[in-house]
Amino acid sequence: MTMDTLLQVVLPLVRDSLLAAAAVVGAFVAIAGLRTWKKQLKIQSEYELSRRLLQGVLRIRDALQSVRNPIVPLAFEEKRSAYEERLSRVQSALRQVEPDFLEAEVLWGEAVVEAISTLRQVYGKLIARVNEYLWVKNPNPEVWQTVDRNPERLRRLEEFVFDIGRDDDPYRNELQEAVRRFESIVRPRLTL
Repeated sequence: MTMDTLLQVVLPLVRDSLLAAAAVVGAFVAIAGLRTWKKQLKIQSEYELSRRLLQGVLRIRDALQSVRNPIVPLAFEEKRSAYEERLSRVQSALRQVEPDFLEAEVLWGEAVVEAISTLRQVYGKLIARVNEYLWVKNPNPEVWQTVDRNPERLRRLEEFVFDIGRDDDPYRNELQEAVRRFESIVRPRLTL
């Protein structure tokens, strides 16, 4: 066998072997790239969800705080309208973030469900107290209504309904704690 014949036989085998090896290496690189891309996509989508969720919770917090603004009209009907408007802003903020609550529950489970429940309880407590306050302040109750206008009761309701900046405000502290629960779940996912 001459050198030319040997080269004619060996070179195609070497070339084919190198092409096969390159194809195998290319397949491994492609698989690794797809895994990295998939992981990156998951991280990015969790980051976006976390950002939207935290923004939504902060909007709810701000709306709840605005309900407690002590500046309200003196006339009862105007006062009631002011509270309805303020509470509608909370409802709007809740509606905007609701799809993100659901997605977060699917992805992150029970901790998010508990945080959502806590935030809704804080909101429900405020609605109940605002309604009670308006009921007590109503100058013209229905005939069938008996209104307890005890000054101590009114004072306690006003302490709750009006945020006057006290450090020991239990409702504000409860709201801040509910927001902190969300932050503890979401903030770690905001670091890329």
